[in-house]
Amino acid sequence: MFKKRQERRHMMSAYICHPYSNDPELNIRRVRKLCQMLHSKLEEKILFLAPQIYLGQFISESYERDIAMEMCLTMLSHCSIMFIWGRDLTPGMREEVNFCSTQEISVVFLCDALEPEVYQEIDEALEAITND
Repeated sequence: MFKKRQERRHMMSAYICHPYSNDPELNIRRVRKLCQMLHSKLEEKILFLAPQIYLGQFISESYERDIAMEMCLTMLSHCSIMFIWGRDLTPGMREEVNFCSTQEISVVFLCDALEPEVYQEIDEALEAITND
């Protein structure tokens, strides 16, 4: 029924931590733009996992918050690094940060505008991960 998977080369995965529920439509647009900017600026090939874009298609966070958070943490568990966008952490974002600290997942805080020094910090974090 299922074909045996061939061994594949795996790309590094990065989780995008960003507010969602206070304004889902605006936050989805912001996350898309952030992923586009990071993809265009970083030379590394990275799979960006952005639950804000994906989960809202079939999960109602207001009714299924626990399931949504469990799905987010599952996605995050497959990542080497988490990028946090924004200055104010929501309770869900704090839970993701705490999860990273228990799983040894690197965390990079991004400011609202990606300045050159932020890219340098990202590059340094990615280099540390790939050299481990």
